[in-house]
Amino acid sequence: MDADGRSSTSKRRRIALACQACRTRKSRCDGRRPQCSTCDELDFDCIYVASAASSNVIVGKDYLAALENRLSDVEQRLDGVDNGHDTSPLHPSSSTRRGRQARITEERGPFFSSRRSGLAAVDEEDAHDGANEEDAHDGANQDSTDGMGAIVFTDEEYSGFFGPSSNIAFTRHLSRAVARLSYTDHTYPTPGTHVSLHLDGGLMRVSRPPSPARTQDSMRLRHLRVQPLNLFALPPEDETLDLVHRYFSNTGLLFPYVHEETFLETYRAMKRTDFTKVRKTWLGLLNMVLAFAISTTVSNGTCAEQRAEMSDVYYRRALGLCDKHVWRGASIELVQYLLMMGQYLQGTQKSTQTWNIHGLAVKAALQLGLHSAEACEKLSPIERETSKRLWYGCVILDRTLSMTFGRPAAIPDSYVRLELPVDFDCIAADNSAVDPRKRNSTLFYTMTITLYKVMWNVIDLLYAANIGCGSSTSVLDFMAYLFKMEQQLMEWERSLPANMALRKSQEILSEEDDTERYRIILTLRYHNLRILIHRLVVVRFLDTCGKADRDEQELALLRQIGLNSVQICAHSSLEIISIVSTIVHSTDVRHEYLGAWWFSLYYVFNAGLVISACILVDQKIGLTGAATSLPALLGGPERPVQAAVDALMLLDKGNSMVETCATFLSRLGHVVISLGKSF
Repeated sequence: MDADGRSSTSKRRRIALACQACRTRKSRCDGRRPQCSTCDELDFDCIYVASAASSNVIVGKDYLAALENRLSDVEQRLDGVDNGHDTSPLHPSSSTRRGRQARITEERGPFFSSRRSGLAAVDEEDAHDGANEEDAHDGANQDSTDGMGAIVFTDEEYSGFFGPSSNIAFTRHLSRAVARLSYTDHTYPTPGTHVSLHLDGGLMRVSRPPSPARTQDSMRLRHLRVQPLNLFALPPEDETLDLVHRYFSNTGLLFPYVHEETFLETYRAMKRTDFTKVRKTWLGLLNMVLAFAISTTVSNGTCAEQRAEMSDVYYRRALGLCDKHVWRGASIELVQYLLMMGQYLQGTQKSTQTWNIHGLAVKAALQLGLHSAEACEKLSPIERETSKRLWYGCVILDRTLSMTFGRPAAIPDSYVRLELPVDFDCIAADNSAVDPRKRNSTLFYTMTITLYKVMWNVIDLLYAANIGCGSSTSVLDFMAYLFKMEQQLMEWERSLPANMALRKSQEILSEEDDTERYRIILTLRYHNLRILIHRLVVVRFLDTCGKADRDEQELALLRQIGLNSVQICAHSSLEIISIVSTIVHSTDVRHEYLGAWWFSLYYVFNAGLVISACILVDQKIGLTGAATSLPALLGGPERPVQAAVDALMLLDKGNSMVETCATFLSRLGHVVISLGKSF
């Protein structure tokens, strides 16, 4: 053959069986499995169907080897079950991965559409890299701390830095005080529970009981988790739209950084094309919307475990769809996806992922210039307002995680210079009337932004930006800073419009009111921030409890000027517990007023910790001089802690995170009360 012969077309290799897509299109098929080159390039379903009359079908050696490997894995697992051992690995073997890639499976079950809607099947390699790898490493992802940084679940030596403003750091001060007052490290048992409160070196931890026998439902749900995941599957259209509307009538109103009309318009446009032209980032965002809608709905009769499994399917799909796009560039959709995922992960036991995903969202937002008014000038009015709201969404989550994890914020206050959000309807070209529901949503969002500005100041000034370098401040200087923050909080409260004014627990309306939910959530956030301001005084008292070498002069000064802060902490804690208790005990529309359950869990758990600390300080330090004594304010030491436990148990029935926190509080209450009776 001459040199030019190299460019001639070689003879096509004959194959025994072409895939359905190539046969329909009458195009060449190279017979590659699990997906031929043409289907791989065009994102088509690649399905090989042999005729019943075929007797000469040739199956590739690689495919047979993969089947043999899969069969061997099944036999090994069955042997392990017969021997009483759990052989399911956290990390799937290479043969398992090859088997998954060789298998073309269409999922069936309650979470998947019975129709593919024209969507191409996901590349099996992408499915493994993006979603099933998440399954394989699920044990590693379930780290020792919940996504809100409320409590440490296991006896890990190291699970990350949790600085001064975190619940975990506060619990550390409380447990050390209890240990000193007990004269020895001790484990206090409570009848009827396997959870123990360990005082090991001053850090309280909750050790879990042995895992109970799995029920048939939980085993079925776990079986769904380990199956290969079709990233492009969606539920039927009516179910999808129901979940989308549920999101925009709940979480989407509290964090309105996704424009509802634009989102639905995009969905309808993609539906018209039978989802043949769909952006993976938008589809990932849609899956996060569906996951959020399921996870936050606690009043539909679905148990917490089942909701978690159902929402996790959509979360893993979103992760698989956008996993590679996160590293390739940034877009508005991608930042929305990352921000929503960070908020969603707060309701899981994945604190590391929560923190890391938020970091990616902030970096992508900065890359797009969402923080800059100049960078957004070329956008349309709707896009500009969406970008502004999205930036503030990143700021709000940043402040939240800084507070709950006790870590320095990723976004300095000097980066937050954009104007506050305005109603979308006010900038619409058609001059349409303002929707009262969305107007109130925007107003609530702006009041949240200004409140979290105060939170930044509190963490920066009182908690030294959560750096954790142990700088010492005198009592007088410290109290001066505290009064300054209290003044800022009072100014924020005065700035609230009448329809957003704070609520008292006995004033909660039982009839449906569009603004009542906003008022209740703002009230919970206000009291939580007020506790954060004055909790440092309680910490100073705790650090003197049981110390033989304490500074009596400083303690006398702290008693004189710190009593008011202890009472403020107790009062705000009681209000949080009472508000949540009133709502979770109700059977009417009030049950929808709390928003995402994990925020209420954090507020009530924090309030229960602070109440316990206030009781301990009053018992051991002796707080006198107030018009109303602390026991009179609390109505007895047992009552407020038990009220917090009862409220948590009704917050989300069957939720293991909620139950663990409730059990922890119950045990802590027994410890504190027993210490009060022992002296």
